[in-house]
Amino acid sequence: VIALPADLSAEEAEAWLALEKDDPLAKTSRSHRLRIATVSGERALPALLAQLLSEGRRNVLIVPAVFCADGATMRELQRSVRELEDRMTLTWQPGLGALGSD
Repeated sequence: VIALPADLSAEEAEAWLALEKDDPLAKTSRSHRLRIATVSGERALPALLAQLLSEGRRNVLIVPAVFCADGATMRELQRSVRELEDRMTLTWQPGLGALGSD
């Protein structure tokens, strides 16, 4: 799940949503899917995770759509989904700059 920041322009958000429709992860793996979470609405992170849970998906990697999120951003995202932590395995990366750096 890529979590979009609040200050993203409408055009940038649409580009992320178009990427989700193309879903490059599904093309490389039968079990991985790309999902985009917005700050609010039906695509807000808690709502999106609840939907994934209802679909039987319990293991989720959550990554803010920034190079490297600050601690306050990560804590807010984690706080927003606290009620789902006991029913899902939530793994966190602090941003897109952290992917691939083991």
